[in-house]
Amino acid sequence: NQGRNRFSYFTRDMQEQAEMHMRLATDMRRALLLNQLIIHYQPILDLSTGKITKAEALLRWNHPTLGMIGPGSFVPVAEDAGVINAIGNWVLRESALKAKEWGELIGETFCVSVNVSPIQFMSSEIVEEIIAYLDEIGLSGESLAVEITEGILLNDRPEIPRKLGRLYQAGITVGV
Repeated sequence: NQGRNRFSYFTRDMQEQAEMHMRLATDMRRALLLNQLIIHYQPILDLSTGKITKAEALLRWNHPTLGMIGPGSFVPVAEDAGVINAIGNWVLRESALKAKEWGELIGETFCVSVNVSPIQFMSSEIVEEIIAYLDEIGLSGESLAVEITEGILLNDRPEIPRKLGRLYQAGITVGV
């Protein structure tokens, strides 16, 4: 990755990291099918009222031998393995269903915030897929918030403002 006409040391630690990355990539391809991915919902409170106003979806991987793994460890692997879109779509759908369930329970709109990988956000039809799914389950855009990274906003690709505008039109909040 650093170019030619140079040399680098390859240590045992680097070897172990590379092997772990390969193992996680192989296991990650099956994690969704084997129901190993779990979404925890962290409540977000309005401090003036003490009322829960929304929740943030937090993805975890319950690996069969390594235990609970946080997204910082497995999302880059999922991106490298090419499964981030499938995982991200699953998280968006499950979170939308949970927002609908909770909204019906409390009798008002309830919003769930979901982190979206830059790779998933840049995939061709993600925004239209989100909007179509919300329509399919009868949920307003106000029930979903999409969290993106700053890097997406700094990217000069022409489709980014269009996607952000389309989310805004659908009532979906975008956070950074």
